[in-house]
Amino acid sequence: MTESLGHYSLMSGEYYNFLCHECKDIVAISFAEIAEAGYFLKCPECGSEELECWSPNSKCPKCGSFGSFVELPGVIMAD
Repeated sequence: MTESLGHYSLMSGEYYNFLCHECKDIVAISFAEIAEAGYFLKCPECGSEELECWSPNSKCPKCGSFGSFVELPGVIMAD
């Protein structure tokens, strides 16, 4: 379950949700990947460095609506 600040933990580690301002995707990046990158993060989808922390309580970056994310069994979040 993702907490309100966009952080969640799995057996494989801690993850943080980021919004990419270039491709408008929400990407999950592990704490290990953040530390390895020296805190100079890049979007794994498009390579942009324009990332910001994203909360699931925020608007959807693609359609602009609230509530477009639904909880599915066995899935962190889906659009």
